[in-house]
Amino acid sequence: MDRASRNRIGGIVKAIKKGEVAASVSIEVDMPTVITALITKAAVEDLVLKIVKVLYLEYQEVY
Repeated sequence: MDRASRNRIGGIVKAIKKGEVAASVSIEVDMPTVITALITKAAVEDLVLKIVKVLYLEYQEVY
């Protein structure tokens, strides 16, 4: 049986690089730590992501 935990981290969007289909979004979570995620271009537009926007990352660990 897998066990999972959910975690939440607050951060600030520092960079958004859009491609034709996907986008790379860099979020500063604790100076100078930056997490970069690859998401769809549509998700960037749906979430109205902009530089300096505060957001929360939610991720799940399965162990």
